[in-house]
Parts: sequence; C-alpha cells; structure tokens
Amino acid sequence: MTTILANRHGIISGMPKPSTRTARATTSYRRAQKQLGRARAELHAAIVADLRAGVSQAELARATELTRETIRVVARDAGLPPAR
Repeated sequence: MTTILANRHGIISGMPKPSTRTARATTSYRRAQKQLGRARAELHAAIVADLRAGVSQAELARATELTRETIRVVARDAGLPPAR
C-alpha cells in the first residue's frame, strides 16, 4: 500500500507503508523481549539462591555457561558479599 505525501517543497511522492509481515514480526520480537526479561530474572534468582546455599561461582559459571564475571555481577546486584 502506498501513502501519498508532500514534502516541504510541495513535491508529492509515494511512500510505501510497512507490511503486515513487519508488524507481525515486531509484535513477535517485543513478546520475545518480555519473555527474555522474565527468564533472565528467574535465572538470576536461581543463581542468587545457589550462591546463598554455598555453590561456588566457578561451579555456577560451568553450569550456566555464563562467565564468572557475570555471576559476580548478579551476586553484587543482589547485595551478596564478594566471594573469597
């Protein structure tokens, strides 16, 4: 579908509108972003619970395939003391 627009010089040009496919893909992408946010929060909560239970950062890094630095950031953000 084409929308007719006039620019500031009065020139009229046809400009295509985004397709329904793009709209559907955008909706799907936004939904996936929300799901990822929830999954990340769930993973971080599980990591914090394991750290509090005494699981080492190295073991969590191996189990989650996250870096130890990421595990440390999750721990710090949860208010846990640095690992010794």
